[in-house]
Amino acid sequence: HEIFEKMNQQQELGSWAELMTKALKSIRVERLDKKAILERLITSKIFNAEKYSELLDQLHSGYIDELKRQNTIDFDDMIIRAIEVINNGSYVPQWKYLLLDEFQDISAARMEFIQCILAKGPTPSLTVVGDDWQSIYRFSGGKLELTTRFKDLVGPCTLTKLQKTFRYNNSIAKTAGTFIMQNPEQYKKEIDTHQKDEEPRVYRLVVKAGVKRSLWENALEVVRQIRRQIATASIA
Repeated sequence: HEIFEKMNQQQELGSWAELMTKALKSIRVERLDKKAILERLITSKIFNAEKYSELLDQLHSGYIDELKRQNTIDFDDMIIRAIEVINNGSYVPQWKYLLLDEFQDISAARMEFIQCILAKGPTPSLTVVGDDWQSIYRFSGGKLELTTRFKDLVGPCTLTKLQKTFRYNNSIAKTAGTFIMQNPEQYKKEIDTHQKDEEPRVYRLVVKAGVKRSLWENALEVVRQIRRQIATASIA
């Protein structure tokens, strides 16, 4: 209680609670045990890794106990329990074909679920559709490497790249692609666009040094600059 009061006075609890919530989410969706938590912290060069792994493991155990006390489950439990009933033979999958969309958002727990279905089912055919460039849900367990290292996880497969877009023009494709491919984990792509523009369509907003503006004020300035060039432009 003394530690709690001290941290509360220093207004540290809010940020710590947020950090612990994110850590707990990762432990759940990535199915980490105490050893795996420690390895992750050591790899990330976290100071006092052993003490933090002990704390996080206790936090996870306490969370599971609280779920049992309330006789409830969370979203991750739905996946974890589905894995358990397939592994223990309570349910035998019958599907011959599996099709997964938005595969770039898949988490370690969901991938384990799919692997259980593949292992225990009637040797089903698996097709996944995903865009590694749209893998932006790391905070909720999505792991980019599950897409880009698919062959290592599942085995022999056929890769088909869809590299033509009808969403935007070549100027946006080049700018966005150059930025995204700075991450070596991404697939290297040469995006072809249906719409071709000769002039640049991506512009930089220059903010003068010493001028402090909110994100909202910057957004309004962008809108004003667009309106000056094209008065009838539609803006999302």
